[in-house]
Amino acid sequence: MITISLTGNVETRGFKEGEATKAILEKIIWGNALTQINHLNGKAFPKKMNNAYSESLKYEHHRIQAFSQGAVIEPEELFRIYSTELGEVFRFSPPATSLLIGLSYNCFDGGFPILCINLDAPFHLHPFITFKKIFLDEEYSRLEFSFITSPGAFFGINEAGLSAALGLKPFEGDGSGFVPLSTTVSEVLRKCKTVDSAIKLINNIPRGASGTIALADSNEIVFVELTPNSSAVRREKDGIIVQTEHFLSEQLMRMDLPHIEIHPETSPPELLDKRIYDMSERRFEEATEIVKSKIRWDVGGITDAITSVEGLLYLTEGYYKTSISALMIPGQKVIYLKESKKGSFIRNVV
Repeated sequence: MITISLTGNVETRGFKEGEATKAILEKIIWGNALTQINHLNGKAFPKKMNNAYSESLKYEHHRIQAFSQGAVIEPEELFRIYSTELGEVFRFSPPATSLLIGLSYNCFDGGFPILCINLDAPFHLHPFITFKKIFLDEEYSRLEFSFITSPGAFFGINEAGLSAALGLKPFEGDGSGFVPLSTTVSEVLRKCKTVDSAIKLINNIPRGASGTIALADSNEIVFVELTPNSSAVRREKDGIIVQTEHFLSEQLMRMDLPHIEIHPETSPPELLDKRIYDMSERRFEEATEIVKSKIRWDVGGITDAITSVEGLLYLTEGYYKTSISALMIPGQKVIYLKESKKGSFIRNVV
């Protein structure tokens, strides 16, 4: 994992990030890691992405342009890499999956809500991960984790004490927004102080994929389920909340993919002939049972649980394997981050 400390305005930070990741970006472009998107129109698709950023997230657009200059690659190549998150490319197998777990202050010894995430990816994405420490005067400093192949963040926490984490899912919808949800996570961490303000911002940003964004501040935790055209908010019940890939809100369950549907012939070999939501259902049940097994948790207990060799919380087999585990405590503005099962959790403070 590459750790990058970034300061300055958006263009300066984007340029520094491009410089720091240039060698790995070249491996992605010239290697075989992203052969799944070779069938895309290499000119028309980046143009649509370009226009989407200009219209909806000019700030992120400027960062990406500076990023491409720092890495000395064409913006079209960068957009091509970033397009892996969009559902029209990965309708049945998103580029990353995750297990999201939230505990209310009643269930955690620290007296604050906490948010846990196990982020899983295909083996070819594991080398391309970054942990960014962003320090600024004109906006909230934050810690963000992402794949280099993603334009925004998969999870993070800001100095206002707000944390956010992303869970992608098989795509359903027209994707007219063409804005990856990882970019929305970065916007939330850059602009918002509370769960309520984050929910409002999420609903105002056009989307190009389906998924769940988990939010937590020092008072509450919610999971926002999203399609390109709809949203629903799930709140904790009896102090806990768990999410995998499939929708669980009453509103969006009716719109989700049928649970009997299997992966198509174009899927990776490891997923062929399996139900799309088989792992998601089993993992949800296992995680819920484990979280309910204790009335209260502490840092050591919950971090041990999410990286346990038992069950499906930490994936070591199959197409998706857990690449990073994190525990975020918004009230303390801290992330406990673990890159591999053999390592230990490292405490990072905003």
